[in-house]
Amino acid sequence: MDSNIGCSVEGSSAMEVTPERSATRYGSGIVRKSPCTGKLSYIPDVNISKRPQVGMRFRTVDEAYAFYENYAKLGGFTIRKNTQKMIKGIVTLKYFTCSKEGKKTYQKIDTVNDMDVDNVKGKQCRTRPSIRTGCLARLIVKRLDDMTYNVQSFYEEHNHTLVEEGDYQFLSAARNLSVVQEDFIQNLSKLNIGPVQAFNIMRTHYGGFEEVGATAVDCKNLKRDINAYIGKHDAEMVVSRLMDKKRYLPDFSCEYLNDDKGELRGLFWADEEMKHNYMQFGDVIAFDSTFRSNKYDMVFVPFTDIDNHHKNVTFGAALLASETAESCNWLLSAFKKCYGREPRVVVTDQDPAMKKAIREVFTTSRHRLCMWHIMKKVAEKVMIFISVQGIQRYKHRKNDHDTRNTTPDWVTDLNFEREANEIYTRNIFNDLQHELLLGVTESHSMNVEQVGEFIKFSIKDLDVEGSVLREVLFREDYMEIKCSCGRYEQYGVLCRHIFLVLKMSKVESFPKKYVMRRWTRDAVPRKTVTSVKENAEANQTVDGVNKVVREIMIGTEYIVDKLSKDMEKLALYRDKVKGDIAQLDEICGSSQPIQKKDRIATLLGFKQPDKDTVRAPVGIRTKGCGFKKRIKSTFEQVSTKQSRKQRTCGIYGSHEHDKRKCDKKPEAS
Repeated sequence: MDSNIGCSVEGSSAMEVTPERSATRYGSGIVRKSPCTGKLSYIPDVNISKRPQVGMRFRTVDEAYAFYENYAKLGGFTIRKNTQKMIKGIVTLKYFTCSKEGKKTYQKIDTVNDMDVDNVKGKQCRTRPSIRTGCLARLIVKRLDDMTYNVQSFYEEHNHTLVEEGDYQFLSAARNLSVVQEDFIQNLSKLNIGPVQAFNIMRTHYGGFEEVGATAVDCKNLKRDINAYIGKHDAEMVVSRLMDKKRYLPDFSCEYLNDDKGELRGLFWADEEMKHNYMQFGDVIAFDSTFRSNKYDMVFVPFTDIDNHHKNVTFGAALLASETAESCNWLLSAFKKCYGREPRVVVTDQDPAMKKAIREVFTTSRHRLCMWHIMKKVAEKVMIFISVQGIQRYKHRKNDHDTRNTTPDWVTDLNFEREANEIYTRNIFNDLQHELLLGVTESHSMNVEQVGEFIKFSIKDLDVEGSVLREVLFREDYMEIKCSCGRYEQYGVLCRHIFLVLKMSKVESFPKKYVMRRWTRDAVPRKTVTSVKENAEANQTVDGVNKVVREIMIGTEYIVDKLSKDMEKLALYRDKVKGDIAQLDEICGSSQPIQKKDRIATLLGFKQPDKDTVRAPVGIRTKGCGFKKRIKSTFEQVSTKQSRKQRTCGIYGSHEHDKRKCDKKPEAS
């Protein structure tokens, strides 16, 4: 309400209090009984400054609605917008009524005669009790010549009980998810946490059901609205988002394949950090196109290997609608186009189509089969790829930090043990140190002889019963050394037998020529600098808002943590926050509510496409799918469980809207 316009009163309330009526208190209101009819009426007991009065003026209809809505909240009832009068598109008269205004219309049911099946919908109807009581409480505003709105009529008597303050949380008007809560639910869904579990987390965090401001059903409805918003556009949205990244990020790659019907048949993507990893660790890649699929039965294909911490690292990912030789050929061609070179070794399952594609596309690569334990480890971790990527990169940075900022316990007094610690990452050094300890304590040289330019050592493993002698050839002038166990050739790290020989030969420095770069600390640059061009305005706004919200939440958490031990200071901070909230409400006043579609678009970071150039595939049958008789895990059964039938428009039959918002709805006479 405009303070300049003021709350000038041109008349009294439309309901006059007469002394003949007896009044008692009930909940948040006053109960009066008519001496003539004996009917009870209920009047909200609200401060005069918060109560509408005839003659009050507002700048806009929404401002008047916000004032009446606040009054209703304080009084223990809810309101809704009702009929209006418009002239040339401008609202000149607007009715706001109690939510219990009117009566519910019941459908006639004849249990004797047969019903007209042509006029009855073939679906089961839910039994829903009505809240309507024919309440006449209302507020009417009229537009004046100075373009403001004047309260023309205000009737405050209700014919129903008013809700007590503790029960106001159950009213529909009080159940609204905030922007932060919607973002919280959406982020939890990325971790495979459903809306009901998200609600339970919030009620525990906030301190009770009533503090959340919504119910579990509201959380489920948000997820429903998001799924309905995405609808049939999901393939188009995914491709558009990845192609936007390719356009705006300097080293992001994305390729996709459509068929003649416009259905998505293949999708491959890789970002800058994946490419950096491939340049360092891409001598061997492993991928499997069978272990995971999405709701359209498209197989998920991650390209993986091991990084310098001996942990999984991802080079790229793809979705394939079929596992034919043509599809595999397209995928490997997209991979080769992205990285510009072939891997030295490719490890896959025993798929003849993939074998053929590798032979045709990766002409210089060596193909090896299975390595099932690598793919098993990846399969356990890949649930939602983007989230897993973030976890994987975080752990890599954490391992780098631990390597550079921790010192191991030394097991020998050898100098090359200290040098090895400065060269290798912590996990690799731990493995190397274990071999060094075995070489010093559990290995013994049985014979030493000169063989040409080399010295041959015969080494016995004391901790392995019946072990064969290992032969180590060593040439000190060129620092050449080789062991018959082949551990260095297989894993890229020296074995116990070589360490024993180095000790016996009193070698002080670690042999640098046997250091593989992929296991060193500096195999990957510490920080990847990415220059991003100007992105879409909508995405910039979303990212900016989310960043500010996170900063506010982190700052508030920091302040509360600092003041948690001083109750007096904590209470002062609480009072300051409450004062800021009241001041904000007074300054900002009422604002136009955000439409559901715009809210979801902001939440997702992109809008619905006007036209789908990429459609989701249908009717996919992957290899090995049989007749769908395989035993499914509990998670897969829940995730693929058929949901209830989606509501459709009763007039048009569309899933995009309901009967209330249908454009073909006949106008009321």
